[in-house]
Amino acid sequence: RILAEDIKRNGLMHNLVVFPEQREEGMVYVLLSGERRFRALNYLQEKGDATWNIVNCNVVITPLSKNERKVLLYSANLQVRGGFSDEAIRRQAIAEFITCLQKEPYNMSREEALGATKSVSTVNPRTIERDARIEEKLEGKLKELLNDKFLTRSECETYLRFEADKQDEIANRFEKLQAVDCHSDDTESHSSDTEDAGKNYVEVLRDNLHDAFRELLYDAQRQGTTKEYEAAYKKAILYFDDGLAELKGKADEYGKAKVSSQPKEISAIDYEGKKE
Repeated sequence: RILAEDIKRNGLMHNLVVFPEQREEGMVYVLLSGERRFRALNYLQEKGDATWNIVNCNVVITPLSKNERKVLLYSANLQVRGGFSDEAIRRQAIAEFITCLQKEPYNMSREEALGATKSVSTVNPRTIERDARIEEKLEGKLKELLNDKFLTRSECETYLRFEADKQDEIANRFEKLQAVDCHSDDTESHSSDTEDAGKNYVEVLRDNLHDAFRELLYDAQRQGTTKEYEAAYKKAILYFDDGLAELKGKADEYGKAKVSSQPKEISAIDYEGKKE
């Protein structure tokens, strides 16, 4: 609706892009780029604005392979400022765009494809490099946790420097941490300037364990020798495992207090947590 109002005020700034395709029912034009614009125009038409019953389109008449269609689509979206509002979707699009450019008929090297992506995109070139590196090198489970926003982009840039088996091990730990039932009440609304406002004792403990584990992994990457690196990494894993066992115990204790509906006991646990 916001885009529709903008089109109504300022006109259609970028034409839809379509290509002809022969089907059983005859020749049709398939939308290649501009779905949001197309939906906005339909919205205006439904509201009785006949101005947009007919619009100009850019028609791609050259026969296109599936890969070429993808390249045109990603190219169009990367050129639009704010074309990918979701960081995870943008990362995936950039990585696939680079992959597509390495195939027929473009046959670019990885470096050439990366350069071409930077040249068409409104995204900062360094961000494009980081997006591509994360998509290519970050192992699956860690990437899922990043897409779920359980992990941050900056910490994942450190994790991708670990070997694949260690990335799997780190992801396994974070999955276990994510699975801890903190017994938070999603129906409650909290407003405060402090970061931990509205979080119960268990949630704060979970965040603290996450932060401490992350810092220990950072420390492992800063070690000068392989022996020191392995020792620091092992220390991080052992610290996490001990912390997770303690966290689960606290979560169980907190959960029993909530089930028994004992506000005083819950408050006492939260108070002890704040003191710690």
